[in-house]
Amino acid sequence: MTTLDQLKEVSLHHFALHGYEGASLAHIAKDVGIKKQSIYTYFAGKDDLFLQIFEDACKFEISMVMEDLVLTKG
Repeated sequence: MTTLDQLKEVSLHHFALHGYEGASLAHIAKDVGIKKQSIYTYFAGKDDLFLQIFEDACKFEISMVMEDLVLTKG
């Protein structure tokens, strides 16, 4: 798993447990095993990270709905 994938997975967990305000980039970085500053290699900030995770979740949900539609049509 890449560092980017780890960041997204751990961040999703933190946002889900603590909400946007309660999620800490320092705690996310610690759980991934990197320094907080390294997050900025991948994301402009906490809001960018959150929005990317939200976008990924939306894409996943849309793909699931599309798959269900194809299966029910078949």
